[in-house]
Amino acid sequence: MGYSRHVNAVVRALPVLELLNNNRGKEVEVPLLEGADPDRTVYLVREGIYASRFYTAYKKYMDLQQVFTIHLKPGHLLAKPKGALAVDIETERYIVSDASDFRAVLFEMVKVQTMGEGWLTVGFENFDYDDSILGELYEWASENDWHLIPVEGGVFFVRTLDDWPEGMDWKPEVEGIDK
Repeated sequence: MGYSRHVNAVVRALPVLELLNNNRGKEVEVPLLEGADPDRTVYLVREGIYASRFYTAYKKYMDLQQVFTIHLKPGHLLAKPKGALAVDIETERYIVSDASDFRAVLFEMVKVQTMGEGWLTVGFENFDYDDSILGELYEWASENDWHLIPVEGGVFFVRTLDDWPEGMDWKPEVEGIDK
């Protein structure tokens, strides 16, 4: 079943669309109405986003599908920002959970390139990599004053204004010789 293009599709979802539009870059929880079909509610929100592109008055909502990932949780709809950085202000640690390939990692790294002072950590969870990708990431990190730390299921980039502890640096092996 395809999405409707009718203006009523936008109007039905308007309260949720307005909430998402006003909270770009933030995680948004929308409680489900009692007795409402959760799957239908998510469908109606996505349909409203789709239909908004056909009406000038509602065009501001048309990119919400690119801005948010919409999930269904028990009792509420959860909209998470795509490519969002989970930020821990005290430690200046940024966690990216949806960068799935080399280009996405570099894109996110460029976004945070100028952030923070002192220690700054950018972590990529759920990022599968092989040795060739790690080598390319290491080269980029070295050229841009970052330290690369591969971990199981992801990678971390660390930047510091202080001296980096000896032996903490990860370096790829090239034909048995450390780079």
